[in-house]
Amino acid sequence: YCDDNYLSLVYNNDRREWINAFTVKLYYSQYDGQPRQFVLKARNSGEDWTTLSTVTELTWSQTGQAQTIYFQNNKAYNEYRFENFATGDTSECYWKLNILDLKSVMTTMTVPELSYSDVTVFKDIEMGEEYPNSEYYYGFQVTPALPDGIYLDPNTGIISGTPAVEFSQDVTITAHKLTGGTSSTTFTMGVEVCTGGRSLVTLVARTDSNPQQASYKVYQGIGTSGTVVDSIDAFQVKSALNYGDFCLNDGIYTLELLDSSSNGWTNPAGYYLTIDVGQTH
Repeated sequence: YCDDNYLSLVYNNDRREWINAFTVKLYYSQYDGQPRQFVLKARNSGEDWTTLSTVTELTWSQTGQAQTIYFQNNKAYNEYRFENFATGDTSECYWKLNILDLKSVMTTMTVPELSYSDVTVFKDIEMGEEYPNSEYYYGFQVTPALPDGIYLDPNTGIISGTPAVEFSQDVTITAHKLTGGTSSTTFTMGVEVCTGGRSLVTLVARTDSNPQQASYKVYQGIGTSGTVVDSIDAFQVKSALNYGDFCLNDGIYTLELLDSSSNGWTNPAGYYLTIDVGQTH
């Protein structure tokens, strides 16, 4: 029963540990029953439980996906408990997961000011996820609201979804730094319709464990001497699927995939292209 979901997973350790992050990972083929809310509590033996993090609105977009969630905690505990897992939908009570991993992060680091790149996506087409520039943030909020169908995960700052309306506006996202304080950034969010002598080309790239070494450039014409019409400096998701959407005027283009280490992508890795939402591969 959704209202009686009191399953607890308890981690006990004789030594006190300082935990301020945890990773939740789905099963490699899991496409449903994702947990979207739960509570993490902690105590030292014999004490009352203290709530460290209450997670809601967690978003998922891939099978086998892992999400790392950060929170502030300045006390060491020797017992940690996850409880009250749920999907967030009272008509969908069933949930499952693969791995729960607790971790401690050094908070004397320098966390860069929050930033996102300008985002342009396409109406009725699922967008590739947009990530903040640093993982050491939590408690994300956006103003004004994102367009219908696009969601900001308040735990990780990932922007995802399928936009249902055209949109063009500056939006501001604010989040808490793991080291203390907050940071805000403003960027342009655009939703377009890719029509009128243009076609939507989608890149699906499965990177290896070093996505920061991989990137792409799209050139106009045959070869790499033409004008660069789209590019990224690095992929963001490791050992999983990354996406790029290009709304291109009808013509000939060249896609160049790069590896900054010059030793290639480690297998299993690769890519494919589709045109107009899979009509042509």
